[in-house]
Amino acid sequence: MDVVFIYNGLGNQMSQYAFFLSKKLSGQKVCYTSLNTGHNGFELGELFGIKGENKFYRFAHVLLWLKSMNSVNRFITPILNLLGIHFYNENSDYSYHHEAMIPKPGITFFLGGWHNLLYFDDYVAQIKNQFAFPEITDESNRAIIKLAGESNTVAIHIRGGDYLQGNLYKSYGVVCNQDYYERAIRLIEKKVEKPMYCVFTNDIALAKQYLDGRNYTVVNNNTGINSWKDMAIMSKFKNIIIANSTFSWWAAFLGSQDKTVICPRYLQEGNLTSDIFPTNWIRVDK
Repeated sequence: MDVVFIYNGLGNQMSQYAFFLSKKLSGQKVCYTSLNTGHNGFELGELFGIKGENKFYRFAHVLLWLKSMNSVNRFITPILNLLGIHFYNENSDYSYHHEAMIPKPGITFFLGGWHNLLYFDDYVAQIKNQFAFPEITDESNRAIIKLAGESNTVAIHIRGGDYLQGNLYKSYGVVCNQDYYERAIRLIEKKVEKPMYCVFTNDIALAKQYLDGRNYTVVNNNTGINSWKDMAIMSKFKNIIIANSTFSWWAAFLGSQDKTVICPRYLQEGNLTSDIFPTNWIRVDK
């Protein structure tokens, strides 16, 4: 039995569930357990009807707690292995490892983001069907959805906030910096006549700096438990510039594939794994 941990924000949860679903659809004996910590908790239930927690929930929490204690971990791991209980940690560069898809004896807990497209590329239709968002009915968001259907509008996701601080900046913030967005915008402007940008961001001041002098509007009415609406709305655009974020990755991936997607070449500074992004997306070099 394989057990996939689901945790962190919505984009991460969707990647982890897609990894689980790919294993299940390939005929493996697999389940998932939700950790329900941070951000807005387990969001897949409310949005997609996916149940949280399972019979391994408490057991998994105890195991993670034990393994987090360095003084205990070196003793507990050999004992767990003898009992047929193993942990499989995703490699830090997000590269695809086929061995993660091979069934293993006993119980194996899978801990990671599983953002690499190759883990679930064989089941794209089923995964998209699972991730069908609820209908958005409020007037302000419907106005943006109407704009999304026009050929000259461009969704652009700018991740600031924590990405600009300390080690997160060195690993992630530096990837999609102002230079990246300037290059991405130039590419869009070669393809789209008189583009109008709909900006989705957690850092309005930064977005205004990046879009200075261009025709844009900031979408800032979806926060907290309603932040999923930004992803759902972005998925409807025919043109989209994403950040190195699973949130806008899924926004670009869902919906019609007949769209122009501009993306960074890599997700994380120093990690050169490029198969995270579909081959038909346009990649921007630094």
